[in-house]
Amino acid sequence: MALRLCLYWPLFPLVAILASMWLGSDVHAPRWIPASFDLLTLTAQDLTQLLSNQTFTSAQLTKEYLRRIELDDKSGLRLRTMLEITPPAIALRIAHERDAERLKGIIRGPLHGVPIILKARITSIWPWCRGSVIADIADRVTWGPICP
Repeated sequence: MALRLCLYWPLFPLVAILASMWLGSDVHAPRWIPASFDLLTLTAQDLTQLLSNQTFTSAQLTKEYLRRIELDDKSGLRLRTMLEITPPAIALRIAHERDAERLKGIIRGPLHGVPIILKARITSIWPWCRGSVIADIADRVTWGPICP
Protein backbone atom coordinates (compact mmCIF):
# COMPACT_ATOMS: atom_id res chain seq x y z
CA MET A 1 0.00 0.00 0.00
CA ALA A 2 2.79 2.42 0.91
CA LEU A 3 4.55 1.60 -2.36
CA ARG A 4 1.43 2.51 -4.35
CA LEU A 5 1.14 5.89 -2.62
CA CYS A 6 4.81 6.58 -3.31
CA LEU A 7 4.22 5.97 -7.02
CA TYR A 8 1.27 8.37 -7.20
CA TRP A 9 2.34 11.17 -4.88
CA PRO A 10 3.97 13.19 -7.69
CA LEU A 11 0.50 13.46 -9.27
CA PHE A 12 -1.07 15.11 -6.21
CA PRO A 13 0.12 18.66 -7.03
CA LEU A 14 -1.19 18.31 -10.59
CA VAL A 15 -4.55 17.05 -9.32
CA ALA A 16 -4.70 19.93 -6.82
CA ILE A 17 -3.98 22.50 -9.54
CA LEU A 18 -6.58 21.04 -11.90
CA ALA A 19 -9.18 20.85 -9.13
CA SER A 20 -8.60 24.47 -8.12
CA MET A 21 -8.93 25.59 -11.75
CA TRP A 22 -12.15 23.62 -12.18
CA LEU A 23 -13.69 24.69 -8.87
CA GLY A 24 -12.47 28.27 -9.23
CA SER A 25 -14.12 28.92 -12.58
CA ASP A 26 -17.73 30.08 -12.63
CA VAL A 27 -19.39 29.56 -16.00
CA HIS A 28 -22.09 32.05 -15.03
CA ALA A 29 -19.62 34.86 -14.37
CA PRO A 30 -20.18 37.64 -16.92
CA ARG A 31 -17.86 37.72 -19.93
CA TRP A 32 -19.13 40.71 -21.88
CA ILE A 33 -20.10 43.07 -19.05
CA PRO A 34 -18.18 43.97 -15.87
CA ALA A 35 -18.08 41.07 -13.39
CA SER A 36 -19.56 43.22 -10.62
CA PHE A 37 -23.01 43.08 -12.27
CA ASP A 38 -25.41 40.17 -11.80
CA LEU A 39 -27.87 39.75 -14.67
CA LEU A 40 -30.37 38.06 -12.39
CA THR A 41 -30.72 41.05 -10.08
CA LEU A 42 -30.42 43.99 -12.49
CA THR A 43 -33.74 45.70 -13.22
CA ALA A 44 -34.71 47.36 -16.50
CA GLN A 45 -34.19 50.72 -14.81
CA ASP A 46 -30.68 49.66 -13.71
CA LEU A 47 -29.84 48.51 -17.25
CA THR A 48 -31.10 51.77 -18.75
CA GLN A 49 -28.98 53.77 -16.33
CA LEU A 50 -25.88 51.64 -17.01
CA LEU A 51 -26.36 51.99 -20.77
CA SER A 52 -26.79 55.77 -20.40
CA ASN A 53 -23.58 55.97 -18.34
CA GLN A 54 -21.81 53.89 -21.02
CA THR A 55 -20.78 51.31 -18.42
CA PHE A 56 -21.41 48.79 -21.19
CA THR A 57 -23.12 48.77 -24.58
CA SER A 58 -26.32 47.18 -25.79
CA ALA A 59 -24.23 44.82 -27.92
CA GLN A 60 -22.25 43.64 -24.88
CA LEU A 61 -25.44 43.20 -22.89
CA THR A 62 -27.10 41.27 -25.73
CA LYS A 63 -24.07 38.98 -26.09
CA GLU A 64 -24.17 38.28 -22.36
CA TYR A 65 -27.89 37.49 -22.33
CA LEU A 66 -27.56 35.23 -25.40
CA ARG A 67 -24.68 33.42 -23.72
CA ARG A 68 -26.68 32.89 -20.53
CA ILE A 69 -29.71 31.65 -22.49
CA GLU A 70 -27.49 29.14 -24.29
CA LEU A 71 -25.81 28.15 -21.03
CA ASP A 72 -28.97 27.53 -18.98
CA ASP A 73 -31.82 27.09 -21.42
CA LYS A 74 -30.40 25.16 -24.37
CA SER A 75 -27.43 23.30 -22.89
CA GLY A 76 -26.36 22.91 -19.27
CA LEU A 77 -29.53 22.99 -17.16
CA ARG A 78 -31.79 22.60 -20.25
CA LEU A 79 -34.65 24.58 -18.75
CA ARG A 80 -36.46 24.85 -22.12
CA THR A 81 -38.17 28.09 -21.16
CA MET A 82 -37.52 29.90 -24.43
CA LEU A 83 -39.77 28.75 -27.25
CA GLU A 84 -38.16 31.03 -29.82
CA ILE A 85 -35.11 33.28 -29.80
CA THR A 86 -34.16 35.95 -32.31
CA PRO A 87 -31.13 34.64 -34.24
CA PRO A 88 -27.98 35.99 -32.56
CA ALA A 89 -26.76 37.75 -35.72
CA ILE A 90 -30.01 39.72 -35.98
CA ALA A 91 -30.13 40.48 -32.24
CA LEU A 92 -26.55 41.77 -32.32
CA ARG A 93 -27.20 43.85 -35.44
CA ILE A 94 -30.16 45.51 -33.71
CA ALA A 95 -28.08 46.06 -30.56
CA HIS A 96 -25.30 47.73 -32.60
CA GLU A 97 -27.91 49.95 -34.27
CA ARG A 98 -29.27 51.01 -30.85
CA ASP A 99 -25.72 51.74 -29.66
CA ALA A 100 -25.09 53.94 -32.71
CA GLU A 101 -28.37 55.77 -32.09
CA ARG A 102 -27.47 56.31 -28.44
CA LEU A 103 -24.12 57.82 -29.46
CA LYS A 104 -25.97 60.24 -31.76
CA GLY A 105 -28.30 61.22 -28.91
CA ILE A 106 -31.32 59.43 -30.35
CA ILE A 107 -33.22 57.67 -27.57
CA ARG A 108 -36.41 55.92 -28.72
CA GLY A 109 -37.82 55.33 -25.24
CA PRO A 110 -37.03 54.22 -21.69
CA LEU A 111 -35.99 50.71 -22.80
CA HIS A 112 -33.77 51.90 -25.66
CA GLY A 113 -31.11 49.24 -26.19
CA VAL A 114 -32.30 46.93 -23.41
CA PRO A 115 -32.83 43.34 -24.62
CA ILE A 116 -36.24 42.04 -23.61
CA ILE A 117 -37.92 38.66 -23.35
CA LEU A 118 -41.62 38.28 -24.02
CA LYS A 119 -43.36 35.44 -22.24
CA ALA A 120 -46.24 33.95 -24.19
CA ARG A 121 -48.81 31.70 -22.62
CA ILE A 122 -50.10 29.55 -25.45
CA THR A 123 -53.65 28.29 -25.17
CA SER A 124 -54.69 25.34 -27.26
CA ILE A 125 -57.03 22.37 -27.18
CA TRP A 126 -54.42 20.61 -25.03
CA PRO A 127 -53.28 23.35 -22.61
CA TRP A 128 -50.86 21.00 -20.84
CA CYS A 129 -48.66 20.60 -23.97
CA ARG A 130 -46.87 23.94 -24.09
CA GLY A 131 -43.23 22.86 -24.29
CA SER A 132 -42.05 24.51 -21.09
CA VAL A 133 -41.08 22.42 -18.09
CA ILE A 134 -42.42 25.12 -15.74
CA ALA A 135 -45.76 25.36 -17.57
CA ASP A 136 -46.07 21.57 -17.57
CA ILE A 137 -45.51 21.40 -13.81
CA ALA A 138 -48.03 24.20 -13.21
CA ASP A 139 -50.59 22.49 -15.43
CA ARG A 140 -50.36 19.21 -13.53
CA VAL A 141 -52.02 20.97 -10.64
CA THR A 142 -54.81 22.58 -12.68
CA TRP A 143 -55.32 20.33 -15.71
CA GLY A 144 -54.20 16.87 -14.75
CA PRO A 145 -51.62 14.61 -16.41
CA ILE A 146 -49.02 15.76 -18.90
CA CYS A 147 -49.40 14.55 -22.48
CA PRO A 148 -47.32 11.41 -23.21
